[in-house]
Amino acid sequence: MNKISVCSLFVIALFACKKPVPQSLQGIDNLEKAYEKTKDPNALQNLLNAYVTFVTGDTGDKNQKIEVLEKAEKLSKNNNRFQESVIFLNTLIKEDPSSEQAPDRILELANLMKNVIRNENAANTLYAGFLEKYPNHAKAGDIRKMYPSSGSLKSVIQGLANNMYDDSLHQFNEGSATQYVDATEAYVLINPNDSNSADLLNKAAETARQLKTYSKAVSLYDWIIEKYPTSKFAPQALFLKAFTFDNDLHDVDKAKFYYEEFIKRYPTHDFADDAKVLLTNLGKTDQEFLESIQKK
Repeated sequence: MNKISVCSLFVIALFACKKPVPQSLQGIDNLEKAYEKTKDPNALQNLLNAYVTFVTGDTGDKNQKIEVLEKAEKLSKNNNRFQESVIFLNTLIKEDPSSEQAPDRILELANLMKNVIRNENAANTLYAGFLEKYPNHAKAGDIRKMYPSSGSLKSVIQGLANNMYDDSLHQFNEGSATQYVDATEAYVLINPNDSNSADLLNKAAETARQLKTYSKAVSLYDWIIEKYPTSKFAPQALFLKAFTFDNDLHDVDKAKFYYEEFIKRYPTHDFADDAKVLLTNLGKTDQEFLESIQKK
């Protein structure tokens, strides 16, 4: 066999072994090539937007979404877009909790929260939860030296819950409340199969609303809706998500969408009639709403 034949066979074999890009990922593949070619900031933003759209959309299977999340997290971190990296990493842990990489992802998230985002409370609760869940991990010893045990994370959460209100002064302790939300998120992220996870997220979401951190509340309601759809807290979470967009964020379009979604999913729920009334009165002032109720 001559050299040309050998080379031809080699090239054919090379292309035959190359894994074809699934149709659902072809758009992302093109954007990745465009970014690699130019390293242009606009190309980077387009690619990250495409990653988000794919992960939150209906196309692609679970494995593809996890693959895209891994790429998105790495790309955002390599470009010093650490806030986005935290979001992608957080989502990756939620979507792939049983992965062998889960401990390292949790630890990486904790390190980002501590060293880059500078959220010591969130980092400390992640470290505590990590040590509880993975006491024999190769890096557990080093972390334990920096963060000696101060009780179980659940006991920490309960302690923070007890300190959120000062009964003698009738005051809401925003510091303890913020730490409570962070600790609850960390616990459920690390222990998604705990029987109390949906309940904990529900309480954390209501605390976030009291803190007026409405985007956080909505993300916690979404967590319940998506990961605990059969929980008794799922209908309430969807209703309160709609109510938050309505009453707190004053986003009429989104409030309308989620009220209608709630009525469609849970037509016999105790809140169904409330959702119908609120839907009918969207966009009205408090006075207009009151007058509407009085007329009826």
